[in-house]
Amino acid sequence: MYIRTPKRYRGMQRRNVFSCRRFFIIFLLIGLIVGAVGIYQLSDTLQPTVIAMVEGGMEEANAWQATQFAPTPAPTRDPSSTLIDANNEWQAGRIDFALNSYDQVINLLPNDVNTYIRLAEGYLTRGNVADALEYADASVTADPFSADAWATRALVYSWDGNFTEGIASAQQALALDPQNARATAYLGYAYFSATPVRGDLARARAEDAIALNPDLWAGYWVRGLVSENIIPTDPNGAVTDFERAYNLALSTNGAMAGVAGSAWARTVSALGNPDRAVTLFNEMLNRDATNREVLYYLGLIQYSPVGDWGQSQETLRDCVTVAPEDVECWYLLGRSLDNLGNQEEALEAFTTTIDLDTQYARHYWWAARLERNLGSCARATPLLQTGYDMVQEGGLPAIEEGNALLIEAFEDELNTCRIVIPNAQQPAPEATEEATPIVGDA
Repeated sequence: MYIRTPKRYRGMQRRNVFSCRRFFIIFLLIGLIVGAVGIYQLSDTLQPTVIAMVEGGMEEANAWQATQFAPTPAPTRDPSSTLIDANNEWQAGRIDFALNSYDQVINLLPNDVNTYIRLAEGYLTRGNVADALEYADASVTADPFSADAWATRALVYSWDGNFTEGIASAQQALALDPQNARATAYLGYAYFSATPVRGDLARARAEDAIALNPDLWAGYWVRGLVSENIIPTDPNGAVTDFERAYNLALSTNGAMAGVAGSAWARTVSALGNPDRAVTLFNEMLNRDATNREVLYYLGLIQYSPVGDWGQSQETLRDCVTVAPEDVECWYLLGRSLDNLGNQEEALEAFTTTIDLDTQYARHYWWAARLERNLGSCARATPLLQTGYDMVQEGGLPAIEEGNALLIEAFEDELNTCRIVIPNAQQPAPEATEEATPIVGDA
């Protein structure tokens, strides 16, 4: 039998209003409200940061995706076979093919000094002096301790007319290697290119280069230039040196062989045998068809003394194709075309020399003369004014070119077009029956 214990009455139990849980929820809500208000008030400030975070996350996701699904990278191409082909083309005299191959691999050979040197020499003999300068600078960057690189830089800068930089570069090469024949020869060339010409030093350095290396073409080339141009001249000695330089360069430096060979052929022409010179030039073109030196001097000899203007203009068209910024090739092309009676195309050639910023006043004279012949003194006027200023003492810089005769030629054209320029010689008025007799006349 169970005894039932009566329940004790406790009354109604009430919940505690101040519980911790309730306080936590209230404070959390207040915090969220305050945070939301703050974010809203600072939205202009926070927006760029939030956008940058989102964009950064997207970029990372895209990069991850690209990495996951990117194809396996191809292995770096081995340049050795292309380089071998280029060297073979160079030795064979096919310089354009060699340059194309060298250009394909030079980025894979950033420290290959010999390739940079060949690119510099190759573009120099194509008439592309700008690229030649770039590669000459790159050669010394590739190896600042290479005497050959500094020597090549001396050659290119001297060729471009910057003989000060040429002398400095050659001296730097000799500081690195006092017995370097190439640097010695190119120092001589820098002296030969200097203004004024330092002929004695040029000859002495050429002799030194030959003594250091009798099998190097450059020493004979520089000595030939001195013998050909420096008084007392020795054209026969120059021919001997140029021929020797050409034959040596054929087996060692296909590009520069054309430089030595063109000097040889034009000296042969100057000694009275232009037909032999043309034959020599054509033999060189069979080996190296795009050598600017060969094309220009062949065109010059065909123009005069041979007098074959038709053949000359064909050769010079090839020259301006190879070297489209060559002022001398364009000018001589214009002269050939003018002699053939093609005045409009000749005018285009002379105008091109002016557009290329020629420093020769006679180029302005020829352009002005053809403008007048074609019926426009108005177009001839600015050409005559600019060219006439160039040949005046203290006028615009111009290369020496027989100023007295050229001034007279300009004044004749100015008078023909009735253009009055201060200080220009005006023609005397024609005498009439009523004219006052000049004092002293009979």
